[in-house]
Amino acid sequence: DPGGISIPTFKHMIEKLGVKSFLDIGCGRGFSTSWFVIHGVDAMCAEGSHDGILRTIIPESEKRLVEHDFSRGPWWPAKTYDAAW
Repeated sequence: DPGGISIPTFKHMIEKLGVKSFLDIGCGRGFSTSWFVIHGVDAMCAEGSHDGILRTIIPESEKRLVEHDFSRGPWWPAKTYDAAW
């Protein structure tokens, strides 16, 4: 899992399991989320680290990234996703 990206696993999720939407819980800077976005998957991230938010690499992060600390309570996305990571 170099840098949060497992290409064989991610390709399997898309090609064999039909994943079209992806929720990344605790994405850090967003390496996995970015990979899915680049490959046409509707991806969203919830991250608790403010530093991760500031240093994100997620494309269009203003609509794909939410800052939330789960130790302070739950967060529910506005829609459901095919897979959560």
